[in-house]
Amino acid sequence: MRQSAAELPIRRNTVLLAAALAANSAMLQLSAAVASLTLALVLGARGLLGLGPAIVLTSAALAALPAGRAMDRVGRIPVLAGGFCAGRGRPPSATCSPRSAPCRTA
Repeated sequence: MRQSAAELPIRRNTVLLAAALAANSAMLQLSAAVASLTLALVLGARGLLGLGPAIVLTSAALAALPAGRAMDRVGRIPVLAGGFCAGRGRPPSATCSPRSAPCRTA
């Protein structure tokens, strides 16, 4: 059964997508700023201010290729769940699998 154009949630989806992209952009900028300030304060070298954002952006770019291939093979949800678990510092195990409840600490 097809919905008419008046019944589709196009406006809501557009607003949600715009909000998600704005939040993603803000977090990327915040990550770059915090990384550069932290690196400069820890190392004490102002000449290395660009190294923090370079590390963050390079690691994101390098992670995108294997993640995309894995998503093609096993699907989006298992790869995203594994990425969230990896971000928490835990291996994707029985307590952190895409078929079970969300990731939880032991």
